[in-house]
Amino acid sequence: MRWSELTGPTYQQLGHRDTIDWHYHDVPQLVYPSSGLLAISTALGTWIVPPQRAVWIPVRVAHAHQAHGPTQLRTLAFPASVDPLGLDNPALSDGQLIDAMMEHPILINRPIVVAPLGAKLCRPSELVLDILIDKQQGAFTKEDGERVVDDQGRRLI
Repeated sequence: MRWSELTGPTYQQLGHRDTIDWHYHDVPQLVYPSSGLLAISTALGTWIVPPQRAVWIPVRVAHAHQAHGPTQLRTLAFPASVDPLGLDNPALSDGQLIDAMMEHPILINRPIVVAPLGAKLCRPSELVLDILIDKQQGAFTKEDGERVVDDQGRRLI
């Protein structure tokens, strides 16, 4: 196992079944795939992480990664003192973690939309347009201000 320095956000393109061997960091991090599927392993088990979902890896927790399909691996490092909700305490019960998610819904902000054409995890939000029967009639602007559909109903992205 090796120590690996980690600062700020990182990005790495992984091919199908590419791996990152066991390592740890001196800072906590969020690890997430922006595309593809990522398996994250620790001594406690393996988590399969779909796009736009993240796993919090506390300070000095040994972990390894494996991509399933072409995967864009992203990480965001935090100062070693950061544990905003105290969630890296292994003694927390499932109920306590669920309570934290209920109190801080941004932790689970993953809107699932069900429509006649199917169900879809709509993050980013413009993905909802793919499963609507009727086309968007007017402007659609994302929560960050990016325009997706113009005033005439034409898709911009």
